[in-house]
Amino acid sequence: MTAKTKIIISDLHLGAGLEGAGGNRLEDFISDIDFVEWVHGLTAESNRTGADMEFIINGDFMEMLQVPAVVRFDPTEPYPPAAYAANDEASALLKLTHITQGHPGLFAVLADFISHQPRRNVVILRGNHDPELYWPGVQDVLRHLLGATGEVVNLLQFPPLSYLTDGVYVEHGNQYTESVNRFQNPSAPLDPQDPTRLELVWGSRFVFEYFNQIERERYWVDGVAPMTGLIWYGLHYDFPFAARALKLLLAAVPRLGLPREVSPKQIDAISALEADLADPDDLPALQARYESDRAFRQEFEARVLEALRDVSTDDTLLPSARDLTPAAALARAEQLADEYRRRLRSEAQRIATETQARLVTFGHTHVSETFPLADGATYINSGAWIGAADFSHATPAQWEDLFRHPDAYANQRQLAFVRVDYDAAGQLSARLLHVGQPTPPGGTGSGGVHPAPSPHKGCLPALLLLPFRR
Repeated sequence: MTAKTKIIISDLHLGAGLEGAGGNRLEDFISDIDFVEWVHGLTAESNRTGADMEFIINGDFMEMLQVPAVVRFDPTEPYPPAAYAANDEASALLKLTHITQGHPGLFAVLADFISHQPRRNVVILRGNHDPELYWPGVQDVLRHLLGATGEVVNLLQFPPLSYLTDGVYVEHGNQYTESVNRFQNPSAPLDPQDPTRLELVWGSRFVFEYFNQIERERYWVDGVAPMTGLIWYGLHYDFPFAARALKLLLAAVPRLGLPREVSPKQIDAISALEADLADPDDLPALQARYESDRAFRQEFEARVLEALRDVSTDDTLLPSARDLTPAAALARAEQLADEYRRRLRSEAQRIATETQARLVTFGHTHVSETFPLADGATYINSGAWIGAADFSHATPAQWEDLFRHPDAYANQRQLAFVRVDYDAAGQLSARLLHVGQPTPPGGTGSGGVHPAPSPHKGCLPALLLLPFRR
């Protein structure tokens, strides 16, 4: 059997680029140099050994929900939610332009990776943050950008949902976790009422109606889970921020299209909170009362719980949030995070049994893990390439430290990937690794960052010209 290797990554969430210091606060991907050096190293390894190599990007490659569909992008402009919500093909192409111009080296190194001999191909699957990859026009632009046209057109693939080859099954995973991020028809995620647009699931609406505004103020919140903890601990450690975040969320609720009825009690709670938070000048007095008056604090938190019932979590697993304490609400969020991990493990086992795959990989959760399945199969979650701080079981002291020193958490990057190698008999060996990680004993250079090879013809011009395409 010809020597070959598969590399699987997910959740890069490429935005429109940083645009200089203090520029685009919605850009979460800051590891362009690491990525370029790493992929150059993979290309060099393949050239040196003659081994075929497949590079699989398993969903959320691009962050379409945080890139506006505008002709000229200004990173300091707080665009309205409609600019981020637009997902027809023309809008998707505008967003793609900003993303490719924001990360020119990344796309250039992928173009350099693609090769007919040794055979090196790229596979890009969709996630819930980049369903725009469904559009043929988006795929065509990427084909031309990566040079996968003509005789090598088959070296770039866009599977509709999942990818199964050589005993490896790859799927993003959003269809198995939160109901708010599931598409009705993930293979063709069109809006049932308007096929010129894509379906906007609730989770996507939450990002552009609410989350983008919060991230502009606290850039580090995107990597923190569970989000409910930001509200509860924020009230204790950063009351002004938590109050503003709560006010924005309450204003966004009517536009989110929640699939549940709103009770009179919930309406009353929302109205009371809106009155409390209406005037920014009143926040210092509100904070002082919240901190000093225990009865008022309990009343205020009860209103928050009622107002946000069924807004920030998937309640299909657990009882109603009515009458929960803040501690119980956090415990509920932690239980959900654990349940989603169990769901993915269970789905991985089902898929391995049905397809006879020896390896099942998901992304989506941003938490990498390796888990053994029955009959010798393995499940690996490839994690994410953006900041990720799992606070699902954090102590109050750890939450306080997050608010006091957010940079210490926001700048953490795992840069995880899955490497699959095959022996002469075609048996696979899969490992979860990290870019820059020392090569394990007996390994083949799969973990470290390798020296960049001399650019192939066409690579250097691409690197030089892409920044000027704006």
